[in-house]
This record gives sequence, C-alpha cells and structure tokens, in this order.
Amino acid sequence: MTKGNWLWTMELFGKFLLCWFVLETFLYYWSGRFFVELEGILSFYRVGSYGWALHHIIMVAVAGLAILFIGPL
Repeated sequence: MTKGNWLWTMELFGKFLLCWFVLETFLYYWSGRFFVELEGILSFYRVGSYGWALHHIIMVAVAGLAILFIGPL
C-alpha cells in the first residue's frame, strides 16, 4: 500500500469514526440516558456518597467537553 493510499484510508476511517461518534451522541441524548445519569448523581448525593457524586459530575463535564473537542478533529 502506497503512502497516498494509506493516508486516504486513514482519512476515510477517521470520517467513519466521527460519524459513529455523532450518531451515538445523538442516541445518548435522544434516548434519555443523559437524564438517567443525572438522576444517578442525585441518588448518590441523597445517600451521602459525596465522593461518588463528585466523580460522576466530573465524568459528565468531561464527556461534554469531549464532544466539543472531538467534533473539529
């Protein structure tokens, strides 16, 4: 495989992964799974597991930032 074909293949694969990521992100929000995650954070807080609640808040924030940074790539 020549260098030109390799780069073209990798670019095509990258576009496929980006489309997959966008589709899965859309399905995550459309299915309501995002709100289920938020309810999980509230349940950790009510039980008194403040460390786990903070951990989940950080995970949701990082996932939101990942969407912003991966899109342009």
